[in-house]
Amino acid sequence: MAIMSNIRLSGLVAFLCVAVAAEQPDINACSRDDEACVLQPLAAQRTIATGLHEDLGIELLQRGGGVSWLQAKASNRPKAVSQAEVASAAARRGEEEVQSHPDSMYCFMVVMSTGYEVDLLKFFHDTSTSIFACPGQTVFSNAGEVGGLPVVNVGSLEAPQLWWDHDGHLGLSKVFYKVWNKLISLGTYKDFSWTLKVDPDAVFVPARLAQHVVNRDPKQPHVFGCIIQMWGAVEVMSLGAMELYAKKGSEVCGAFLEEDGYVESMGEDAWVTRCMDTMGVPRHEDEFLIGYRKLGFSECTGHRALVYHDYKTVDDYKECLDNMTAADAAAAAAA
Repeated sequence: MAIMSNIRLSGLVAFLCVAVAAEQPDINACSRDDEACVLQPLAAQRTIATGLHEDLGIELLQRGGGVSWLQAKASNRPKAVSQAEVASAAARRGEEEVQSHPDSMYCFMVVMSTGYEVDLLKFFHDTSTSIFACPGQTVFSNAGEVGGLPVVNVGSLEAPQLWWDHDGHLGLSKVFYKVWNKLISLGTYKDFSWTLKVDPDAVFVPARLAQHVVNRDPKQPHVFGCIIQMWGAVEVMSLGAMELYAKKGSEVCGAFLEEDGYVESMGEDAWVTRCMDTMGVPRHEDEFLIGYRKLGFSECTGHRALVYHDYKTVDDYKECLDNMTAADAAAAAAA
């Protein structure tokens, strides 16, 4: 089948999406280890080579120096609170402050109630790292408590195995459709400029978001990814994109799940990409968004990647995070 051929050849077309941090060697990729890669035509006026050259030459760090709003708030961020429905430490802010701080963010994560993700979640909470370093956060799971922490129970996270995948990865599109609808009903995203979905095994430094969204108006619809699609290790949506989903996303994007074989064929990030594309949300190319461990970025020494993926043990996660922190300190010293 043509579809099977395209999927099995995803590794051969890896050059279409550059998953690099600027300080790392050039390794190009379009596939992530747990999702299908679907080819799309390139813009006629831009080749991969020139696009990579331009991106490597762009200074992504914010001009003007100083401390970002997120970094300034980090020291007095509210402690996590337990609520009946919301496992969130969201700092509720008014419309004026949301509009004034484009690096304000609400981060969410989906974790299983058993397995390695429990240890990671406890580490994040105890060290105020990953999504617990965001001004607002919510953890979704298949239980009301994970590792002793209150989370939002969305019911079963069971999903079919992707039919084309031989490594046991799941077709999570329907699961995340359920999570997104719960996310919208909670409404916490309304108080923040940017909403981020972060995988548990993605080493994530929230303070790095500012350099990726600089000069983007969060009130307008925006998402970020590569020329192929958004990738599930981290997904970045503006407030404008979230509001658009709240208005029509459940109906528009839920319809995909009724197509024959869709859930067994498409991963979560393919679903959210099609969702945002169908709603007309612009997707901005950002080759520096994710550094993939399996593509050679195992040292986490760049200062531009928002996340490095995938690190499934606490020790591996800590080592990567320490390297990212050191890289940020070195970049700040050299600025």
